[in-house]
Amino acid sequence: ALYPQWVTWREEQATVSPKTIKENKYLWDTFLKDTAISKVPLKLLKPKDFIKFFREVTKGGKITRKRFNDMKSVMNGIIYYAVELEIIEHNFLRDINYRQFHYKAENNNILPFTEIERKKIINHLSDKDDLYSLALKLDFHLILRIGELKGLKWSDIRGNYIYVQRFIND
Repeated sequence: ALYPQWVTWREEQATVSPKTIKENKYLWDTFLKDTAISKVPLKLLKPKDFIKFFREVTKGGKITRKRFNDMKSVMNGIIYYAVELEIIEHNFLRDINYRQFHYKAENNNILPFTEIERKKIINHLSDKDDLYSLALKLDFHLILRIGELKGLKWSDIRGNYIYVQRFIND
């Protein structure tokens, strides 16, 4: 019941982007909403309840450490809000040893496109002039991160140079 109040409080009191709110909602809906732990009043929860929940979530390496920490951040936010409201006195999440859980391995083997692959994609898109295809062609010519490409403005073009000076991640 405290989750919607926490979201409203964050939107009004904290410096948080709409993207973060959206991401937090996704995490809440995916991992916490309608779970047994979310239905128990915070006053009644003990560290063992959180540990049991975390074991269920991480059992068999179902979730990466990063995604787990993202979910835990949402929980921490709600619990610290409850501390501020004096609903509870202490955030028990601070008392848990998180090394005991087993996380899904991260896929760190993602490689950038090779020059040959880039040229094949550019050639494939050569007769297409829709906005998406044009953006991909520009990106593959400039070799930018997608956020850098999204951040480009006409004013970034000066003479024969394009100045990459912002990153948009939305």
